Amino acid sequence: MWKGFTIVNQYEKMGLHASDTTELILENVKVGKDHLLGKEGEGFKQFLRTLDGGRIVIGAMAVGIAQGSL
Repeated sequence: MWKGFTIVNQYEKMGLHASDTTELILENVKVGKDHLLGKEGEGFKQFLRTLDGGRIVIGAMAVGIAQGSL
């Protein structure tokens, strides 16, 4: 993809297999303006919005695990 961008996908999980878990490593990566997600300089705000949506999914998976364990 881009020089300095690495995806590490070596996680063996005991559960939550529907949620892909990977590590993204960014080392001196330069991204062109045509590849930005959202507005320049507002990456942290974008991250927080994404995190909020993820919390809903994690809650739903936790309910499913609890139902399965009962």
